Amino acid sequence: MERDQSMMTRVVAFSRALHTAGVEVNSGNLIDLCQSFQYINLGDRRDFYAAAKLTLVSRFDDIEPFNQVFHAFWDTPVLDPDIDVPDAVIARDESRFDRRLDIVAADADLDRTRLLRWIIAWCGLSAVWFLRDDDPRADIPLTVGRLALERLAED
Repeated sequence: MERDQSMMTRVVAFSRALHTAGVEVNSGNLIDLCQSFQYINLGDRRDFYAAAKLTLVSRFDDIEPFNQVFHAFWDTPVLDPDIDVPDAVIARDESRFDRRLDIVAADADLDRTRLLRWIIAWCGLSAVWFLRDDDPRADIPLTVGRLALERLAED
């Protein structure tokens, strides 16, 4: 249930971002999107994108703003996409971690060592929050943090 509530919170925030961009989204649209979750693989960004677009966009003029908001909101380089869908194992996949690390460092013009240190600090803080709540998802930031520590030791 916590995972569902977390995803619902993000979907509501996403709908607010769409509204700010001028896309008309109502509660019925949000209910339809949330009901679609039982039929799609939430770990597959393409499935989620298609479900969101089909349920939240009702006017042709909203397609471009929807695309812009969707990518800004959901494609932001995050370290823990696994938090909402723990079975997806996205951030904890070593090859994806390495690809994302290189992409974020290059696109943000960040020193790789500095980025790795930030990831380690962020993961430590996130893990503490989960551990204080006895939340088993603490394993997710701990695993990502371990990957970052390993890469830092290699640099």
